[in-house]
Amino acid sequence: MSERVDLQDGFRVRLDRRSARRDYIDARRYIGALFRIPIYRRTSMKTLPIIDRRPGDRCCQPELVPALSADEVEDLTSALDVLGHPVRLSLLATMAASDGPVCVCDLEASVPVKQPTVSHHLKLLRAAGLVESEKRGLWAYYHVRQDELTRLRRRIAAGLGRLGGSDE
Repeated sequence: MSERVDLQDGFRVRLDRRSARRDYIDARRYIGALFRIPIYRRTSMKTLPIIDRRPGDRCCQPELVPALSADEVEDLTSALDVLGHPVRLSLLATMAASDGPVCVCDLEASVPVKQPTVSHHLKLLRAAGLVESEKRGLWAYYHVRQDELTRLRRRIAAGLGRLGGSDE
């Protein structure tokens, strides 16, 4: 059930049809031999001109200026990063929907993650200044700082507004 096939470059391969085994030959040549496909094809090479350019030079639109400066990009990125996780956004929405402080046990029940993950995301929201907590007995109660949330909303709106596009 084996067949000897001569390949280019003086290689010879023994093909075993039952196990599709190859001896001393790489996969490309084996497949080429199996399906009688020429392995190496000559292609016409085209020489491209080398353009001398310094790093930072632009080739197509030299007058193109970014809509946001590097500092504005960093500010917008940090603002979006706070809300960039579904658990943090869900926790913030739960607290914003409440009239008063929300117990951490209720926050944990509102998201599909375990307590350590909830604590981690609450710590990030506290570090961003969006929420405050107070301890009552064994439990911590969280509430949204509306002034900081409004400031964050304005930062994001201003940053995205600089990017252009329609308001629809």
